Amino acid sequence: MSIASGNYEQNLLLNLLKATASQKNEEVREFLQANLDKLNDEFALQLRQWTKEQFTKNPAKAIGIAKVIYNFSQFLHHFELGNPASNLEIAIAGYEIILHNFNRESFPKDWDTIQQALVDAYQKRQKILFHNVNSLKQNIIDNHFDIKNITDNLHQELQQAKLEIEDLKTQISQSKTKAFLDNYQDLSGVINEVRELKQRQFLLEEFASNIKITNIDQFNTAVLYDIENLTMGSSNPDFDKFSFETIQQKIEEISVVKNIAFQYAYADWTNPKFKVFKKQTQEIGIETIQIFDLPNKKNSADIHLAIDAIDLVHSKPSLQVFVIVSGDGGFASLVNKLHKYGKVVIICAYEKQTSKVLSAVCDQKIWLSKTKVETSKNTEKSELISDYQKVLQYLKTHKHYRSSLIKNGINISKILPIFKEKIKGFDYKKEGHQTWKKYLKSICTGTEFEIVELNGDKTKSLLKIKK
Repeated sequence: MSIASGNYEQNLLLNLLKATASQKNEEVREFLQANLDKLNDEFALQLRQWTKEQFTKNPAKAIGIAKVIYNFSQFLHHFELGNPASNLEIAIAGYEIILHNFNRESFPKDWDTIQQALVDAYQKRQKILFHNVNSLKQNIIDNHFDIKNITDNLHQELQQAKLEIEDLKTQISQSKTKAFLDNYQDLSGVINEVRELKQRQFLLEEFASNIKITNIDQFNTAVLYDIENLTMGSSNPDFDKFSFETIQQKIEEISVVKNIAFQYAYADWTNPKFKVFKKQTQEIGIETIQIFDLPNKKNSADIHLAIDAIDLVHSKPSLQVFVIVSGDGGFASLVNKLHKYGKVVIICAYEKQTSKVLSAVCDQKIWLSKTKVETSKNTEKSELISDYQKVLQYLKTHKHYRSSLIKNGINISKILPIFKEKIKGFDYKKEGHQTWKKYLKSICTGTEFEIVELNGDKTKSLLKIKK
């Protein structure tokens, strides 16, 4: 069966959808069987674009069109001919685009059905990817041994050539007699043979030095940390008892992880509340990526992480495994994109706080334990209480300062000398803040302290204790 048209793929799509709408499954099968070579990523893109256009042009018919797309996706989802991976990509494209019309509130049953189909398709794609990764790994191992055998043979030939040269040198040394010198022609032959052997040795050494043996234990993994998700936010973070070293050990236990090449941690590192992590990141070699003080810092970190992941895909093709240390469901789209590049994606997060969609699309999961840090409220010597917290505690407990803080407040310019007195070498600019007011405001977030303006004048700011 063949379809003659200026736009072959679109006509093929329209004919398939018409047959699906008419419940002519045998006709759909015949169309697909005759056009197996057209079932590829381009066809999946054509399905997305056509469906989106139809939803926009004919909103009244959107639900009917979506049902046809769902039935067609179901057919391809279980279609046994052609390339299973390509069939799944087209089915996934159909499921994803119709979710825009079957929202959970208006169509709970349809929404749940599509979600279940989508999860099943993701899991099938995951199995295909694992099969491809294992096949690639086996090919690398086979090639490694082939190259090793060739190299061993070359080394043997090289050693044999060296032995032959040494034997000839010995013969020449022992033959320096008058009788041997009289036979100049024979000596010339020996010299020429020595020259040939030296030339052979040179060529063998040059060839051996140019061979690069593939190392199957190459650095194949990148680890990307979403710090705010790990600590449950920056305004009032939940500092759980965990270490980056423990997370790294859990990651290295996964079989597909060979060696970690890159580790990036994304956060507003100027926030004093994240100081507790700084030493850990330096000791383990994690590069801290600064997320600046934008209106929505959380999204900024997510976007920056996603951009870096795609950049690594293109700039470092040897990376085959990406570990996302976050349970944020917003990363599901990034995981799908990495899968299209043939990458294995692992998530590392707290199980109960991880998005179900993100968990479904990832290849493997590492669940972190969540043990609260036990701290004493009556001691200022705890390692978890930072320098600035000690100063705030001092102001709150000092009789004179506490009274002023509760009644009228204290001008923030008078607070600065107290910080400099209590904290050796204190400089708020080193903490990443351009003004003293901004620094003070950041450390008061989530505490009983607040910054207020005197009679609405922003140039006259006071530190107070909330009533």
